Amino acid sequence: MSPVSGGRSCFYKGEMRMDGETFKERCNECTCNDGHVSCTEKACGSKPGRCPRPTGIAICVKTCTDDSSCHGRRKCCSNGCGHTCVLPENGGNHCYHKGQKRMDGETFKDRCNTCTCNNGHISCTEMACGSKPGRCPRPTGIGICVELCTDDSSCHGRRKCCSNGCGHTCERPVGICDGMACPQVLRCPNQYTPPGQCCPVCGPIGKPDCSKIACTLRHCVGQYTPPGQCCPVCPRNTY
Repeated sequence: MSPVSGGRSCFYKGEMRMDGETFKERCNECTCNDGHVSCTEKACGSKPGRCPRPTGIAICVKTCTDDSSCHGRRKCCSNGCGHTCVLPENGGNHCYHKGQKRMDGETFKDRCNTCTCNNGHISCTEMACGSKPGRCPRPTGIGICVELCTDDSSCHGRRKCCSNGCGHTCERPVGICDGMACPQVLRCPNQYTPPGQCCPVCGPIGKPDCSKIACTLRHCVGQYTPPGQCCPVCPRNTY
């Protein structure tokens, strides 16, 4: 118990506390009782690492009292005016994953899985990352150095996650029909293979008169006019 003056209110470390008020002092709990402050006496441990140096003047709030107030490896640090929970400098060992350095506490993607560096150890989810049919096109020169995908599951439709010579982007595959057996052998003379498909189909016999036909405007990528027809259509499977 630490006696202080001030009547029914308490003055503790420069702050006035009302009678009956309970407040935190680091990891301990204190109470103002008719001019006297009493606190629990737990040993307050400090987490590893140093608080980063404040840059300028931040918002004057106090969201923590000591390191025990902060989640995980975060420390209670001054921001130049108040105290907030932040990641420490040199708070844990960094990690190396597939040749890349990862900081302690960093979360990153590895294909379709999520990984975390935890004090020198990498832990990742273990989802099976499926590969879509076809091959990635061969890069022509050096593309833009960005990582827009991690694996095929990051890409829409049939697009695959492919190297562009520097980074990875979603591209249309090549060789998607290699080795595919079509279900039937067509015996029609006017067969053709629609874009986006691997197997031929039979087209109408004869050439239609398209001079008086008004076609509907279609909004799709890769539209084409099948043999024997007048108006363009959208591919059945766009990618």
